[in-house]
Amino acid sequence: MGGPVHTEVIGTGDGRRSDAGLEGEAHTQLVIQTVPGVDTDFAFIPRQVGPRLVSKWKAHFEGDALVVELSNQPEAGEAYTPTKTVLRGKRVQMPQEIAK
Repeated sequence: MGGPVHTEVIGTGDGRRSDAGLEGEAHTQLVIQTVPGVDTDFAFIPRQVGPRLVSKWKAHFEGDALVVELSNQPEAGEAYTPTKTVLRGKRVQMPQEIAK
């Protein structure tokens, strides 16, 4: 049986204002569904978990785009190659905001 699987990001994080925008830190882990269509919280259903990560992040505007930079490191005792991700998004109008 195949199909898409659901993945949850669990953990905690915080953020604060900085001179350039926002910044913070998060401690997260992925919980990955192994049976398509069955919630990972359902009792006795096997699931996979990813490594525990510490992510330092910054967010700022460049013109009308929001730029989020994430630097991910493994928590102590975890095996994970550090990564850096840059996300760039532009605000779009929601359907309910569009004048009829």
